[in-house]
Amino acid sequence: MVLIVNGIASAASFVAYDIKYEVIDEENNKVEVQRLNSDSYYSGNITVPEKIEISGKTYTVISIGDRAFYHCSKLKSISLPQTLEKIGFEAFDNCSALPSISIPDKVKYIGWAAFYGCIGLSSLSLPTSLEAIEDHAFYGCKGLTGSLVIPESVTSIGKQAFRDCGGLTGSLVIPEGVTTIGERAFQDCAGFKDIFIPSSVSSIGDLAFAYCGVFDNVMFEAVRCESAGRAEAPVFNGCRIGLLSIGSKVASIPDYMFKSANVQTVVSANATPPEIGIETFTSAPMASLHVPSNGLAAYWVAPSWQNFKNIKAYEIAQKVAITPNPLNLALNSIVKLDVAMTPQNATFSTVVWESSNPQVATVDDQGNVLGKATGVATITAYTVDGSNLKASCVVAVGIQLVESITLSKTSVKMDVYEQIEIAYTVLPESVSNNAVTWTTSNPNVAVVRQSGEGNALVLAVADGVATITATATDGSGASASCVVTVGTGGIDGVEADNAAIEVGRYDLYGRRLSQPAQGVNIIKMSDGSIRKEVVK
Repeated sequence: MVLIVNGIASAASFVAYDIKYEVIDEENNKVEVQRLNSDSYYSGNITVPEKIEISGKTYTVISIGDRAFYHCSKLKSISLPQTLEKIGFEAFDNCSALPSISIPDKVKYIGWAAFYGCIGLSSLSLPTSLEAIEDHAFYGCKGLTGSLVIPESVTSIGKQAFRDCGGLTGSLVIPEGVTTIGERAFQDCAGFKDIFIPSSVSSIGDLAFAYCGVFDNVMFEAVRCESAGRAEAPVFNGCRIGLLSIGSKVASIPDYMFKSANVQTVVSANATPPEIGIETFTSAPMASLHVPSNGLAAYWVAPSWQNFKNIKAYEIAQKVAITPNPLNLALNSIVKLDVAMTPQNATFSTVVWESSNPQVATVDDQGNVLGKATGVATITAYTVDGSNLKASCVVAVGIQLVESITLSKTSVKMDVYEQIEIAYTVLPESVSNNAVTWTTSNPNVAVVRQSGEGNALVLAVADGVATITATATDGSGASASCVVTVGTGGIDGVEADNAAIEVGRYDLYGRRLSQPAQGVNIIKMSDGSIRKEVVK
């Protein structure tokens, strides 16, 4: 949308259709939305455009400035542009009447207390490019409901980032790559039933998950966790944990990680007892402890672990799979996913479910998937026995996924600097997205690029073997490959012949030459051999 300015405040800022902008990058014509003034507040329904035209220049909106919509209690809706990259601190602080907001996928930064006290927000979808969730970002958003999906790009979760968001439910899966979880980050979030803490987490702040009520499962895989809470502020203070699983690679657990938490069952997949302090588990005498059979004796005598009165061996899961997979699902329909676990006598056969996109498809704790909107989501099942296994299923709602890909060539022999084209077809023909991406397993042997029709254009660059693969872009995971053998090494019985004559000449880019050209010439001989010649 292009807007024509209806007013200019100064050379650096202007108002267009009742929205104030400030130029923050004059060279690249970029602007951010600003607060009108200290006494004026935005209200009603607002659409922020991607582009604004002024004085012959077209500016791109990339930022919502600090406190731009601060305390705009009468703001009823806002549409943000897809060009947006940043939301400043306290940008929407206490916009209490705002019912929902869609944060564009290019946003990498959401500032301190950006949505603090937005009690009217009922749903939240974080952008896939987000790198950090700052302090107090969503503190007090009591109206948020449904699952919280933290993007894989996030590396840190700030202090009190989601404190008092009690309406959030389901499984909270902290993605691999997050290193710090700030103090009180999820305090008073009583709706979560399961928590997954990945191996990348090195620090967890005071009371990070305190007063969150009852957790069915807490999966602790943080192999590098060096600090977690304090004696007077334990991480899970005031919580009840049905089953706590400790990953097989966890070698130590900070002293106050589970102090004051009422843990019913502890499962440790590490045959060597992780180092713990005397206050790591204050509920040890009441909890049962399950360990690998080859580690039973070690736990029996290990300091602090011996405080558990009920220690027993268990059978750990070795493999988990989901069927059907992939799944085509109609809008508003429900299909149950089944889980197969190996071995069948695994002691803990329960899994924790998560949807990557709850706006498209949700999943309950029994594996029932509901199609809510057209699109693609990935449903993942996590084991709860410390094995750190997972299985995923691609779910397409209201669209048809690619089931198979066929290539025009599945194996081919090429000369150095020869070029070929590999065509592809997908089935079924009714797929919503038939595009593929092409990759090479060995770019030193053969490189690949995409033609205008989407086929592969392959250039051989050196002797050897490379695999060219087409992969569907619709998330189905469907793929097909062609093995490319380059050079005479793959051709039996060909020897250099002194009587051989030149039958083809090419430059280093594989272009045929009609005569010798300055530089390196690649010459194909009549006996099948390849020669290199430097022409000065």
